[in-house]
Amino acid sequence: MSELHANGTDGSTPVRDKMTRGETISGSVNAYIYSTSLWATRLASDYTPRIIPFFAGITVSLEEGPILWQK
Repeated sequence: MSELHANGTDGSTPVRDKMTRGETISGSVNAYIYSTSLWATRLASDYTPRIIPFFAGITVSLEEGPILWQK
């Protein structure tokens, strides 16, 4: 699963918006374009895309090692 993540501000909860897998990236193996839409209430720099291991019925902590954060 992939999502955009932004820390909460002023005591609000973090934003976690699931991204949708789209078309494959030409010339690549197992590479896809992911997208999502958000209201423009925060700066784009507030968000970080991340890839999270997915297993039905299991939640994953933000600190979990296998989460791949964009740097």
